[in-house]
Amino acid sequence: MSTITNPSKPYTFTNGTVGEAPEVNSDFDIIYAKAMEIIAALNNIDAANITVGTLALARIPTGSGAGLDADKVDSFHASQTPGANQIPVTNAGSDLVLGGEIILPNNNAFQSKETGGTTRTVAYLSATNVVNLGDNNLATDILSSGATNLTHNNSLLWDAANDGSGSGLDADKLDGQEGAYYLPAGSYTASDVLTKVETVDGSGSGLDADKLDGQEGAYYLPAGSYTASDVLSKIQGVDGSGSGLDADMLDGQHAIDIYAKGYLSVLGQASIVMLDATTYFIGVAGWDVAEAQLPALRIMKSGSIKMARMGWKSTAAPSSESVSVYLRKNASTDTLIGTIGDVNTVKYFENVSLDIAVSAGDSINLKIVCPTWATNPGTVAFGGHIWIE
Repeated sequence: MSTITNPSKPYTFTNGTVGEAPEVNSDFDIIYAKAMEIIAALNNIDAANITVGTLALARIPTGSGAGLDADKVDSFHASQTPGANQIPVTNAGSDLVLGGEIILPNNNAFQSKETGGTTRTVAYLSATNVVNLGDNNLATDILSSGATNLTHNNSLLWDAANDGSGSGLDADKLDGQEGAYYLPAGSYTASDVLTKVETVDGSGSGLDADKLDGQEGAYYLPAGSYTASDVLSKIQGVDGSGSGLDADMLDGQHAIDIYAKGYLSVLGQASIVMLDATTYFIGVAGWDVAEAQLPALRIMKSGSIKMARMGWKSTAAPSSESVSVYLRKNASTDTLIGTIGDVNTVKYFENVSLDIAVSAGDSINLKIVCPTWATNPGTVAFGGHIWIE
């Protein structure tokens, strides 16, 4: 670049002096020529033309539209500086310092490369204006300083590191259940447990208690041991004379049935001196030749006399004349039990084919008809039984 010299002024004008046109034009022409020289020099200026000295900053045109084309800006070439839609950055040691905001349109993600080189999403704003953090293929960990927990709208965010006892966390549910699902600890009392158990205990409940009415299980007899045979065995150990046992039945019969159905003694024993051609009547307490003098056997329940058996034992062997024994009902009706004629001192008068209807209150006696003996039998002991159904 050539050196531009200072112009010389041919005419000088003072106040009050009249300037001629040629003189004024001469000065203007010198100024115009020098200006054009300067413009030409500036249009041709570049680093190669600047060989000596420096340019004053005031002499360099700056700002929008100045047309200044520098080699570097802040020691950076154009390829090292951000474009119109880029964020200016600076290198502060190992840190990358952004000079503005990062603005991404919806569905455009801020991404980073993982250790293996695969590009992964760090964050993005969805089409429905929802901020999404992390990549579906990677775990996402949001970190904060140890002294400060993460917050959302000035409310604490909870995680496994700050929840638990004393944390103050008031959750909506616990293990998927509302609070009403759980029993307050204060309600879990012995009385409450007893009330609950009493609603489900009893037969078939399966409740296995340690004690029953204060007694261990060994105190009680197992239900399987309480059998008819076991009860019978126990009773047989204490029954008998003097036991005080008052049974309802005997051999399946009530007392009234036993008196009216079965073998009944009509005479414990009667000793009679048998006389010839004499009729004797035997009751429940002795004998007599006059029936009206004897207490008769009274029937206690209606039934039927099915059998009678009477025994005879004499002190002497009689002759073989026949002796007849009758069952006498109500002092009027005689039914033959048997007739025997032999010399034996022991005789049995028996009839097993009887069917004598009786009613409660009827009387029964025995009637013995003696013959005229050649040899008298002496004193005879007499007794017997009847069977009533």
